[in-house]
Amino acid sequence: MNLLAQAVLFLGLSVSVVPLFHKLGLGSVVGYIVSGLLVGPSVLKLVPDATDVIHFSELGVVFLLFIIGLELNPTRLWTLRKSIFGLGAAQVFVCAVLAFLISKWAGFSSSASIVIGLSMAMSSTAIALTLIRDRGWSESPGGEASFSVLLFQDLAVIPILAFVPYLSEVAPGPLDGSSGSYGFLKLPAACLGIILFGRYATRPMLRWVATTGQREVLTAAGLLLVVGISLLMQGLGLSPALGAFLGGVVLANSEYRHELEADIEPFKGLLLGLFFMSVGMGIELAGVSSAWVTLLWMVPALVGTKILGLYAVARFFRVEFQNARMFSFALSQGGEFAFVLLGVATAASILSPSSASLISVVIAISMFATSPLLSLHTYLLERRLGCERQKASAKYTLPGIQDSSSGDLMTGDAPAAPTSIGPVIIVGFGRFGQPIARFLHSLKVDLTLIDRDPSQIEFVRQMGWKAFYGDAARTDLLEAAGARRAKAIVFAIDDMDVIEPAVLAAKRQFPHLKIYVRASTRPDAYPFIRLGIPVYREMLGSSLELGEALIRDLGYSAFEAKKLILHFKNYDSEALSRAAHHVATADETAIHLAAFQREELVRLMNSDAVRLERPSPHGWG
Repeated sequence: MNLLAQAVLFLGLSVSVVPLFHKLGLGSVVGYIVSGLLVGPSVLKLVPDATDVIHFSELGVVFLLFIIGLELNPTRLWTLRKSIFGLGAAQVFVCAVLAFLISKWAGFSSSASIVIGLSMAMSSTAIALTLIRDRGWSESPGGEASFSVLLFQDLAVIPILAFVPYLSEVAPGPLDGSSGSYGFLKLPAACLGIILFGRYATRPMLRWVATTGQREVLTAAGLLLVVGISLLMQGLGLSPALGAFLGGVVLANSEYRHELEADIEPFKGLLLGLFFMSVGMGIELAGVSSAWVTLLWMVPALVGTKILGLYAVARFFRVEFQNARMFSFALSQGGEFAFVLLGVATAASILSPSSASLISVVIAISMFATSPLLSLHTYLLERRLGCERQKASAKYTLPGIQDSSSGDLMTGDAPAAPTSIGPVIIVGFGRFGQPIARFLHSLKVDLTLIDRDPSQIEFVRQMGWKAFYGDAARTDLLEAAGARRAKAIVFAIDDMDVIEPAVLAAKRQFPHLKIYVRASTRPDAYPFIRLGIPVYREMLGSSLELGEALIRDLGYSAFEAKKLILHFKNYDSEALSRAAHHVATADETAIHLAAFQREELVRLMNSDAVRLERPSPHGWG
């Protein structure tokens, strides 16, 4: 099968089989593995040799580790440091030891048992976080604990990948790479070089690329960065994934981080899907079918052992009973990185291909079990909640289960009052956005700024404010900028080709946000008025402010001038709203409407002038 035919085959499977598995709640990873199994040499034999596919798909793991590095925000790491490095480290150690003991009992060698133990200790980030988020448990203690442990597992993969080849009795370690006396210095030297390059060369390069305004060039720069670092590490005999991870960590605080992440995410998703397909292609059904008895006990052993280990660790760290059970069910499956570790172990002759294939099947089946287990957890919670309501007893902490009468999480505490008027996102830091940002900053409002001008981004960064480079119409960028927790977003840019899709995206994806829009002209305001979004014309306020000062100098009192200006603003707002709903009609109608508005404005202002001829007994002078 030629390259184009294989591409059509893989893409066809991605858009047909994978969505089906996702709808069934089994996760996209399982869908990719089953797709690869179907077209691989064990079933339909459409791709009889998966060697080339496997080598190409390894880029998916490289991109995944780069994005994991990008997501390592130091602030969040510090906030969750106890959960990540305490609970996470304990989970990996306990589950790895339990799986190691079971593997030794099953007859595997010590080296193979260590690899199996480390592989089984990993959980699926894609499956666990997706299921937790879909059930609304992300903010519960169990959800936070799950995120912390998954993050530690992602971090632990790097040293584990470097360690596994040293378990081989026939293959040299990947860090050796040289028969010279200084081969061991390659790793620290390469890491130091990547850190220095990322710290002092990457940001100026990305800023220069961004000045072109060509989005595809920035995408190319991101791909060049990841693939270039990986190629360098591979040339030195080191792990390409380690280089990509370090490159991501270095850029984690860069203002271009989220634009890079959004650009690379599609490549990462497709290539990672291809990697899981290659895992499915490598499964030898003939060998697996002959070991079906082994599968009957290995799958329950993996899932049951992980549940017990996870629950024990969670309770040791004082996670509440219901949250600990959800945590242990959510992370009970094997993970994506287990396939990577098994591949490394097979290449280093630690595991035979048949053994690696058998373990891969066990991990894949364990992924199927996660959704039913979490459904069982939900059922048990609902039963517990019903019993507690019938007893009319005190409320217990039940993670993620909502009281239908109030909509609040059943935590036993009254909803907390808001403690601030932020956070607020401002899109555009030009002449319109700057005064708003300065005013809100003076009130100590938590601000986040988004702009596509690299010079503005650099200036804002030097001021110590949070800033992101990118297109505000991309919901992933808004998500990264904190739109989920923000209370308002101000679109202060004047490019209608950008602002209209950005406003629609924010309104659709984040309905809780209060949206404010800048408009340069009256016609620019029409589409937003029809959506019910407040619009502020950039010159109106300063023009009326000048007009108010002018008529005060001409003899009107402060009260009279203010009242007249307010009358004018109210009428102008009403006239703008009427015009917005007529803008789609013929030009002639619009012309007649404009003439009518001018006549009505004269009549209104004349009547105001008559009323204001008599001095008011109230007001200020």
